[in-house]
Amino acid sequence: MWTHIRNLLGLWVVSCLAATAAQTNYNLALDFSPDVNPGGVWSYGAEPEFNGPLYLFGVNGLVFGDGGAPIQYWQLVPGLEPTIYRNATSGTITLSGGLITLPRTMVMLFSGANETTNKFGVARFTANSALGASHELNVEVRPVYDSPIQGDTDFHIVKNGTELFSQFLAGTEGASYSNRLVLLPGDTLDFVVGRGADNSAFASGLKVFVELRIPGANPSPGPPPEQGTFDFDLARDFSPTQNPAGPWSYGAAPELVGPLYLFGVNGLVFGDGGAPIQYWQLVAGLEPTIYRNPSTDNITISGGIITLPPNMVMLFSGANETTNQFGVARFTSPLPGNRHFTVHTDVSPIYDSPIQGDTDFHVLVNGVELFSQFLAGTQGATFEQVVALGPGDTVDFVVGRGADNSSFASGLKLSANLHHADH
Repeated sequence: MWTHIRNLLGLWVVSCLAATAAQTNYNLALDFSPDVNPGGVWSYGAEPEFNGPLYLFGVNGLVFGDGGAPIQYWQLVPGLEPTIYRNATSGTITLSGGLITLPRTMVMLFSGANETTNKFGVARFTANSALGASHELNVEVRPVYDSPIQGDTDFHIVKNGTELFSQFLAGTEGASYSNRLVLLPGDTLDFVVGRGADNSAFASGLKVFVELRIPGANPSPGPPPEQGTFDFDLARDFSPTQNPAGPWSYGAAPELVGPLYLFGVNGLVFGDGGAPIQYWQLVAGLEPTIYRNPSTDNITISGGIITLPPNMVMLFSGANETTNQFGVARFTSPLPGNRHFTVHTDVSPIYDSPIQGDTDFHVLVNGVELFSQFLAGTQGATFEQVVALGPGDTVDFVVGRGADNSSFASGLKLSANLHHADH
């Protein structure tokens, strides 16, 4: 991986542009305007077809959550989706007795009703930096309904009409995306919610967190953590000297459901400013490799090609010249008896630039696949499920080379945690 970065440093130019820009944060929910559309850099509207004309919402008002909590909204036609809703309080609110929980840092964006031709709900960001700037983009979407009534959706991120991210989401699924983008004045980013694979608008909406940060600015509050604290966390529990270490082990696999060869080579590499990064690999200098930031702050690598937070590891697929094509982080249940765990994982591209390669990502319990997705270079994914694990049962988080079977820049930033759900 470090060889890739050294060879490709010449492609990375956004840091020099960032120095010319004001240091500013933009957050879709926190910047929301209840009475002007467009409101600053944000506008809200509807589209009849994906990437079609945007019709700005002109109807605004208030609805009320539990206890009379005010919720601001915009829509095109009174009483008809698509609609964008925003929590107007300073804390998290609930609706309909807890069917929905809405934090102040997220909006709810619904697709268009079945009886309207405007099937997509859209929130648009329009860049206004005077000279153009590098923007760190972080996006997370979750189901609106905290119950089985949630419908399926599709979610897209579009820059100036070119799709950066697209995913169809079942009712239980969310997604995340991060990237560093150079945006010139007037450039647009659209965050789009559709009716899903069934083309039905029933309960087809998403809670959406969008933040754009020009490097150097202080981040605004992110989406709240999921309920509870995690008993086991891959990045937090990472050992730089032992493998296995407690319930976690790191290794390589020649096939998806195959033997796991534990990494035996460990050491340090260094990011910007000499920041230490711990690693394990099977063969010295050859992927697959797992890397971990041991500090409590984000670190950057090679001038910003990579940003690695302390709550994620980087896991690479196997090099083209090795038969071990998969990088694997394995959790082995250390608890007696059969226990229920909430397994939660988020993956995103390692490289904050176009050099990122495609990957495939999988979650397996005792060799049985629970989740599998091939990811283009701009895509990430989120998975959460409650699973029953007995002593010695395993959960594998697996990164492969992607659809092109090339290991070039095929790695993912990965958070993986398990919460003991029987407390």
